[in-house]
Amino acid sequence: MKNKLIPALAIIAPCLFATTGARAAACNWATTKADIMLVLDGDKAKSESFHALTAKGRDPLTAVESLVDDAARGRIRDCAYESADYLTQRGYPPFH
Repeated sequence: MKNKLIPALAIIAPCLFATTGARAAACNWATTKADIMLVLDGDKAKSESFHALTAKGRDPLTAVESLVDDAARGRIRDCAYESADYLTQRGYPPFH
C-alpha cells in the first residue's frame, strides 16, 4: 500500500501546487485593493450604491463587483480571497 501511494502523490502534488501558484500569480492585490477602495472611499455615488446594496443584504464582494468595470471585476475575481478578507477587515460581514 505504501509503495502505491508514493507514486500517486508524486503525480498529484505538483498539479495542486501548479494551480495554486498560477492563481496566486494572477492576483495583483495592490491594484485590486485600489479598485475596491475607489468604490468604498473614492467615489461618493459608488460608495452610496455599495452601502445601499449591502444594507439590503447583498454580499459585499458581489456589490463591489457590480460597481466596477470589467477589468476591475476580473481582478477582484482573481483576488477573491484577498478581496473578501479586506472587506471583512473593513467591517462588512462575509456572505454565507
